[in-house]
Amino acid sequence: MATKNTPGLGAEYEILIPAYFALKLNNEDVQDFSIQSNVKNFGNMDDVVISVSMKNKQKFRFAIQLKHKDNPTKKLSPRSFETTDSAFSLKKYCKAFKNLSEQNKECHFILYTNAEFDPKRIGEVTNFTMIEDHHCEENMFFNTSSRQGNVYKFETNENTPNDEELTKSDYEQFLAKLTVFLCQKNVRDLQRDITTILQNKNEALCYVDLFRNWHRDMFATKTIDKTTVNIFLIDTFLSPFMITNRYLSIREDEKLKLFDKLVKTFDVTLINNSFPNFNEYFAQNYCDLEGDIREKCETYKELYKMGSDISTDECLMRLAKQSKIVDKYVTKLEAEEKLKVLHYFFEKPLIVDFNKNSEKLIYQIMELHQLEDKIKFILVGEGIQSAKLSRFRVFKNLNDLSINETLYKEVIRTCRLSVQGREETTLENLIESCEEIGGCVEPREIFQMLTF
Repeated sequence: MATKNTPGLGAEYEILIPAYFALKLNNEDVQDFSIQSNVKNFGNMDDVVISVSMKNKQKFRFAIQLKHKDNPTKKLSPRSFETTDSAFSLKKYCKAFKNLSEQNKECHFILYTNAEFDPKRIGEVTNFTMIEDHHCEENMFFNTSSRQGNVYKFETNENTPNDEELTKSDYEQFLAKLTVFLCQKNVRDLQRDITTILQNKNEALCYVDLFRNWHRDMFATKTIDKTTVNIFLIDTFLSPFMITNRYLSIREDEKLKLFDKLVKTFDVTLINNSFPNFNEYFAQNYCDLEGDIREKCETYKELYKMGSDISTDECLMRLAKQSKIVDKYVTKLEAEEKLKVLHYFFEKPLIVDFNKNSEKLIYQIMELHQLEDKIKFILVGEGIQSAKLSRFRVFKNLNDLSINETLYKEVIRTCRLSVQGREETTLENLIESCEEIGGCVEPREIFQMLTF
C-alpha cells in the first residue's frame, strides 16, 4: 500500500514546525522574526512563511511547504519529484512559483518533510540533477535530521521538460531558489524537542496551544513574532507567582517615583525578603505610576498605524490583540489583561514571588526569554542566586548604581535613616564615613527608606 499523507498529523505538523522554529529563532542573534501560516498569494507553497531580521542587519525570508509522512518504513521514491500528481512534484511547485509576484519570488523556498529517502538513489532522478547540498545558508538552522546530509538541491539537465507551459528557464529560476529537506523530525520528535527546550511538559503543552489557536485563526493578526512568543512564555511560566495586581491604581509619590526609576534602570531587581509579611507590605506600597501611559500610547499608535483619534483603552485593546494576549473576539479587556499590556509594553515591572515552587521556573524563563530591556522584573524572596541571572543587568545593592552617577547621587541624598537611635541622616553622609556600606544597602532597604 502506498504511503499516504495523514491529514491529522499533517495539520499537527503545520502547528509544531512553526512552534519549534520560533523557539530556535528566539535567540540573541535574531533581532526579530515573524511567522505566518497559510499565507495568501503563495499558491500551494503557503504552509509557513518565516521572515528573519538578524542583529547584523541581514534579512531572510523562507516559504516552507510541509509534507508529513506517518509511515517511517516506506522511503520516498526518487520518481516522486518527477511525477506530476505527486505531493513532491517539482513541476507542480514550479508552476506555483511562476505565478507568484516578483516580490514573493525573492523568498528562499523549502520543501520540508519527515519522509525517509535513500541518498544512493539520487541517480534515479532523470529529468533533473539531484545534488546533496552541504553549503546552503539555511542548512544549519532548518536541518533537524538525525544524521548529516538530507538536504538537496536540483538543477536542470538535458532531460528537463521544455514546453509552452514551463520552459527550462522557468525551472532554472525556480530551482535556484528551492531547497529540499528530507528525513526531518516528525510530529512526535517535535513534541519531544519542544518539551526538552522548555524543560516542562505543562508549559510545552500551553506553548503549542498558542500555535494551535493561531493556526485556527483565533487571533486578530496572522503573524507570530518574537515579542508574541516571549510574552506568552513569560506569562505561562510566571503568572502563578505574581504577588500583586495593584498596577492599575495611581499613586503620585515622588519617592516611589524614584524607586520606580531605579527598577527601570535594570532588567532585574532583587528584593531580599527576610522578614514575615514583606510581600504584602511591598505589594501595598509599590503601585504602578501611570503618568506616562497616554504618552506611550501615542508612540504605539504611530508604530502600529492606529490613528491619532484612537482612545487609550482602544490602544491597549489593540496591543493586547496584536500580541495574542487575547483573541480577536474579545470586546473588553479585563483588569488582568490590561495589566499584562502594561507589563509588556509600558515597562511596568513584573513582581514575582521567588520561593521553592517558583525558583526553577524563574531561572528557566530568565534563560529562555529574549525581550531584553523591554520588560522589568522584581524578584521578591530569599536565596536568589544573582549568578544565574548574569545575562541581565541586576540591581542587588547600592553599588550597582555606579552605572548612573546622577541617579546614584539622587538616591543617597534622598534616602535617610537613623542608626542605633542616633539622629537621622542621609545615606550620603554614612557613605562618606564608610564607603563599604554601599555593598550592604540592598533594594529592600532603599525601598523601606523611601516608604517608612
